[in-house]
Amino acid sequence: MRKKRIIFVFSLLFSFIWFLSGCQGTASKRKHLVVLTLFDVSGSTARKEVRQQYLQDLEKILEEMGERQIAVGGGDKLLSALITENSLATGKFFIDITFPRYSITAKGGERAWNRKIKSQIEKAKKIAEDVLLRGPSTPRYTDLMNSLQLAAKIFNGEECKNFAYKYLVVFSDMFEQTPRYDFLDEKLTPARIKEIIDKERREGRLPNLAGVKVWVAGASAGLKGIPSSKIYQIRDFWLAYFSACGADLTNERYSTTLINFYLPQ
Repeated sequence: MRKKRIIFVFSLLFSFIWFLSGCQGTASKRKHLVVLTLFDVSGSTARKEVRQQYLQDLEKILEEMGERQIAVGGGDKLLSALITENSLATGKFFIDITFPRYSITAKGGERAWNRKIKSQIEKAKKIAEDVLLRGPSTPRYTDLMNSLQLAAKIFNGEECKNFAYKYLVVFSDMFEQTPRYDFLDEKLTPARIKEIIDKERREGRLPNLAGVKVWVAGASAGLKGIPSSKIYQIRDFWLAYFSACGADLTNERYSTTLINFYLPQ
């Protein structure tokens, strides 16, 4: 009888250990994601209402990411950088968060883990508010294309290349204005759009964004007196450009604010 009890106890213990290892194994195989947010701080986006909208939309992203961490056990990443007049040269991340992975053996347990995630989210909100509302604007140029070179470096770099989901959110009016191209002056016919994309590809400046899902928030926001025909030309350019880069951007995800944004749970 005693022998049977010992066998029963060891059987329960083995089952419990197997269950725990299964949980840990499942967590380690979660499909993690990275979200990169790029913020246009050129003079055309300097109006307070535009920047406030940026912050409201970023808050949506942070809330979605917080909810997802609870569902998948953490491990996702959020990065934020500025689109300036020289985006590659100024490509520093003012937000760089990797959410902690949940472990049943961690000190403080699930409650402490939840607090840490919430703390990271609140800290990100405060940093973004300081940068976007009180930081300097770049009055002349908007270097959108080179900011996407920075995005490609992130998505294809060692840390993020194996992430299952790669999301890019571009907060901008989408008016490229550099010595190479000025979209206020450009007549972006289908032929001209093709010419620009072919030139960028030929000169090795077309970024590799294969597998990246894109949202645009802020398109034409803050720009007054721009005819609708010009706004549609700009949209058509970026839809074609992102497609040429291998990215997934649809008309439904191109808007003045962040719409149709969601994360897999």
